[in-house]
Amino acid sequence: LAPTQTERLLQLDEVVYEGIKTFESEEKFYRWFNAPSAALAGVIPKALLTTSYGVELVMGELNAIEYGIFA
Repeated sequence: LAPTQTERLLQLDEVVYEGIKTFESEEKFYRWFNAPSAALAGVIPKALLTTSYGVELVMGELNAIEYGIFA
């Protein structure tokens, strides 16, 4: 794989790892991951993973959920 592809796979792996850790359940994470999120302007988190900025937004929201910060 090209370095950019490897980097993207590592980012996606980190999102899944953090998501399952945050929700303490693979099922709960994937339910959140595939549903519109009010905190992400109604966008489905999975749809944001096409860019590095989108990955940052999803990771930020997972951190907010983990620490109980709901805006």
